[in-house]
Amino acid sequence: MMRRWLVYGLMFMAVGGLAYWVGLQRGGTMAEVAVPPGDPGADADTATVVLMGVVQSASPVEVLPDTSGKLQSLHVRKGDLVKEGDLLAIVRNDAFEAIEERLAREYQALLMRVEDLEKSVARAKLETARLKSEVEASASRLRLVQHEAERQRLLHEQGATARQKYQQAQADRESSETQHYALEQVLKTAETQMASLEQSLGVDRYTLADKQAEWEAAKGDVGLGEVFAPVEGVVTEIRAVEGADVGPNAEPLLQIAPMDAMRYAVVQPNEAQMRRIRVGQTAEVRPQALSDVRELPGSVSGFRGQEVLVEFLDANNSVPPGSQVQVSIDTGGEEIATGLPLLRLGTRGRTGRSPSNH
Repeated sequence: MMRRWLVYGLMFMAVGGLAYWVGLQRGGTMAEVAVPPGDPGADADTATVVLMGVVQSASPVEVLPDTSGKLQSLHVRKGDLVKEGDLLAIVRNDAFEAIEERLAREYQALLMRVEDLEKSVARAKLETARLKSEVEASASRLRLVQHEAERQRLLHEQGATARQKYQQAQADRESSETQHYALEQVLKTAETQMASLEQSLGVDRYTLADKQAEWEAAKGDVGLGEVFAPVEGVVTEIRAVEGADVGPNAEPLLQIAPMDAMRYAVVQPNEAQMRRIRVGQTAEVRPQALSDVRELPGSVSGFRGQEVLVEFLDANNSVPPGSQVQVSIDTGGEEIATGLPLLRLGTRGRTGRSPSNH
């Protein structure tokens, strides 16, 4: 029985050896068979590579505050569409705010003083005008009294009037002159006081203007903490959190992808897929979140490390940066370097592996 099995084994080995020898003899003329890639990133026809990607801007704008401080509040989120001039964030600078508050108090105190001086000057002007009117009336009366006193003097010299009447006229002149001169002194004092008040008012108004300029400058420093959108676009990154220390020389607060800038669909193919992709190949970009937008035409425009950049046409700006897209690249079914891996039948030491296993 053992002998029979031994004979069968020797016959099997002989047949196998003969087949192996025939295969070696025919190895140089045996047809080469291409192994299909079989990777999930290719369609049924291996000429197309299908990948998921994200839309990115070719020239994103990094937003930095104009002042140092703590990020008090963020007014946007990732994915928000902003217009130029929209408020993005507020940065609080305690030192600037303390200066602004002090200058505000000083300005208000000066303003109240100026307002009080303006009222005092207004009252002084009214009093001066009243005194001028009284002085003018007194001068008119004085002229009448002086004229009567002179007339009585001439009559008295001629003996045409009583001495008592003459003396009364002289006394009235002296009294009127005294009252008139007293009123003139009061008027001069009032005018001097009014001039002093006006001078003080002028100085305080000048000081108030300087203080207001300082205050406005301080408010401007505080206002530097208001961060506005420099362009219209989509917020693609937010790098700071509320309460963090930020500044013009620190990490940018956020990043905006301008709506009018060139955009790419960025995909990351595997090694085998990468070998089949080259610049200039046509592509189609299909947005995943927009049912009303069909495929957008594009082409492979470049490489960035392990990423492929696919430029596409989007005249209506319907696919903003950050959008998820499906990208189909027409590769022509050929690899750039060596073509598809080949399996040579009957050749020792060579194995065939799909590109996805490279």
